[in-house]
Order: sequence, then structure tokens, then C-alpha cells
Amino acid sequence: MNEQQRYRWRNGWSDFGWPAALIAMLLFAASCELRSRVTDTGCAQPTAPGHTAFFEPDATGDLGVSAGAVRFFSNDSSYQGVAGYSFWMFGEATGSVEDPGGLVMEARVNKISGSSASGYGIVFAVQPDGSNFYVLLVDTLGNWQVGQVTDRVYAAMGAGWTPSGGALLSGYNQTNDIMVTMRAAAAGVLIAVRLNGVDFAPVQDEDSDVLCAGAFGYIVTTAPNEPSLSSSVDVRFATIVPADLHP
Repeated sequence: MNEQQRYRWRNGWSDFGWPAALIAMLLFAASCELRSRVTDTGCAQPTAPGHTAFFEPDATGDLGVSAGAVRFFSNDSSYQGVAGYSFWMFGEATGSVEDPGGLVMEARVNKISGSSASGYGIVFAVQPDGSNFYVLLVDTLGNWQVGQVTDRVYAAMGAGWTPSGGALLSGYNQTNDIMVTMRAAAAGVLIAVRLNGVDFAPVQDEDSDVLCAGAFGYIVTTAPNEPSLSSSVDVRFATIVPADLHP
């Protein structure tokens, strides 16, 4: 497997890395306005020596995983756009709601630097074109959110950004284990969330375009006019389940 195949990733829509009042304003807009924010700049290209955005293997061992950890890093000021950016990668591992126990993904995540309000987390049920999938996002403020991406347009599901009530460790350089379990329901699918062993009420997708199977991966968002890009955005990931997502 070559490097490009191993670290496939896309970037484009954003507008979902923000909690509380601001995210409410952004998602209150009509779908056509959300679509107008969609961009696709392709693979990030350096704007200056040492300035870029990428996923790469993380050999630091900081997440307590001996192999397969991944690091996202960017210090590229070209991603200080007015709408922000989103970056995701997904592997070849796949799962289905028909699997015993449902479609399950669990990852260990840690944000070292970047905007405290910008979400990061896991993508699952990713379709082959990389434009349709589900998302579980967390932030360093202790909030979480489930959403769905359809043709690169994001829509929050359930209550949107939700305080974890202390289940997530807040702040930078804090390791959190985040997990989703997706099962078939009488109508659509149910997505259950577990954060550091604490279970939350499932989120249901009853839409006709419900996704029942697909690949797994990671996601990082940068905030509109992300000030931290003058230094860096640094997020670490390690997959616990499924193990074969590891590079």
C-alpha cells in the first residue's frame, strides 16, 4: 500500500467545529447557505517551507498505543479562511450495522494545540467517494456532537453540540476514548455514543439516505480565521476498534 492510498483524505466543508451559540447561528442557515460554504481545495499544498497540512504516522507513543497512531498537523496560514476547513482521512477497514454488535469504532484522541472550539474526532460509514459519512466530534471544552455529511454538506444530528457533563477531559493534551456503535433500527439506524466509558442516549437517523456500512477514519476541523494556525494545529489519534484501520 503506498502513502497516498494509506492516507487518503479530503478537505472542504466546515461550519461544524464550533459549539454553543455560534454553532446554532451557523446551522440555523438554510441548506443553500451551508452549501455555499462548501469548498474543495484538494490536497493541501505548502504555502511556504514547513507550512502544510497532513496526516502522518505518530511514533511518539503518547497515546499509549504501540503501533498505528496517527497525527494531524498544520501550521499553514492559507487555512485561515472565513469559513474554516475540515480534513479527514479514512482507511480500508469497513463495518456494517449487520455485523455482530453493529458497526463499532473506538478511538483515543488528544488535541495538543489549535482552537479550543474546533471539533475533531472520528468518521464512520464512509462511502467510497469520501463525500458521505457520519461524524462524532469532540472539542477541548468538553462538548460532543454527532452529524451526517451528505455530498460534503454537514448537518448536525440530535441536539447538536452537547456538554459531556465531565465525561470528556477538558483542555489540551488530554487523552479521551471516544466510541460509536451503530445498529439497525425499525426506521433507519441508531448511533450510540460512549465517552471514556460513559454512555449517552443514541442519536437516530431516519432519513432515506441512511448509511448502513462503510469505512472508518479521523477528522479535524479548523476554525474560521483560526488564530492558532500562526503556530500549529496538532491532534493525535489511535484506533482501538477496529484494529485493522491502523496504517
